[in-house]
Order: sequence, then C-alpha cells, then structure tokens
Amino acid sequence: MTTIADALRPILSANDHLRFGLSYRLYNLTQLANYLHPLVEARTQKPVRPSAIVTALSRIQRDLTEQVPDRTHFQIDNVGISSGLTTATFFKEPSVQQQIAQVSEHFRGQGGFFHFTESTYEITVFYDAAFAAHFVERVVATPKYVAHHVACVSVRFSERYMDTPGLLFALMQQIHFQRINLIDISSTFTEFNFYVAEDQVRTVFNTLHDSFLSRRPRAFL
Repeated sequence: MTTIADALRPILSANDHLRFGLSYRLYNLTQLANYLHPLVEARTQKPVRPSAIVTALSRIQRDLTEQVPDRTHFQIDNVGISSGLTTATFFKEPSVQQQIAQVSEHFRGQGGFFHFTESTYEITVFYDAAFAAHFVERVVATPKYVAHHVACVSVRFSERYMDTPGLLFALMQQIHFQRINLIDISSTFTEFNFYVAEDQVRTVFNTLHDSFLSRRPRAFL
C-alpha cells in the first residue's frame, strides 16, 4: 500500500521549486496540499483527505529544514569588485601555457588584473582589458571563447567556515535567484571569485552584500 508520504516524496524530488520552498518554509501547507491533492490520489489509488496531506507535508518539511544550511548563519568579511576585464579560453597546450605564464609576469608587474585557471583540456584567462593589445600580441593561439566587459566580484570569508558545508552553495543560490549568469568561478583558501557581465555586477554586489554583509555600509551603490 502506498502511503501519502510515499506518494509525496517522488513528487517533491522531481520538483526543485517545491522542495526548496518546503526547506525554507515558504509555503502555506494547506494551499500546497490542495494543489497536490489530485497528484497524491493518483499515486495512492484511493481517496485522500487534504488534511492528511498537510500532516505529511509538515513532517517532510521538518526533515528538509534540518538538512538545509541556514544562510543567515554565514557572514562574509568583504565584497570587492574588479571591472573592465576580458576573458578568453584556450585549448591547453604547452605553447599556450608558456605564453600565458610570460604574460602573467608582465601584467602583475604593471599592477593589472590577471587570473587564469586550468582544467584537463582548457585554460581560461581573465585580464585587464587595458592591456588587451599586449595580451593578443603575446598569446598567439586562437581562443575557443572570448568575452569582453566582464567583472569579478570577490568574496572574502573567515577560515572558520572551511569545515562548514554550504557556504558556496548559499552564495551561488542568491545569485541564481537574481537570474545572473555566472561566466566562471574560482576560489582560494578564504575567497570566492564570481565572474559576471559588467551590466550585472551591481546586482551581484548588492545581493551578496545585503544577504551576508548587511551590517556594514555598501561601498558600491
């Protein structure tokens, strides 16, 4: 016999929005039970009272709430911005690696922004667009992807969160709610870097500031 809880779990597992709303207690359970009522009856193959669905939802909600980290417990130390960037991705080849290493020394000597990450097959570079001519002259390989007018939003946080799961998820979740496209992310021991289009950087900054650093005045408005 299929119980109400057994009927609800696959329905909720297949719907991220329903599961998220329950996790953060965003729903009126009575209204949600009425909405799910025909779906539950179809799975249980018997008449079901909406009040019984409310009871089952309440239990599931309690379990989900205990599993989800509360983002209000996270506090970040600082949010910074570097704008006017260009990004390019290349196939990972020894010649490209050597050229990028040489360009990196020049950029840093000039005080310009330069960051690159490597995967198994690719190298992605972010650099100050003011030095674009120098970069294109020194790195002669054809990029597989290029984007201009990029900004980096850097988030610094305390070392005490290194053994606490959920911080990166909480940060990215808030950005996702704003429908922001993340071009790339990178991280170090106590810092996350989010790369986004320049026309979206204000929203990203204000979202992260107000969600995790709301006790301090904004430095970017």
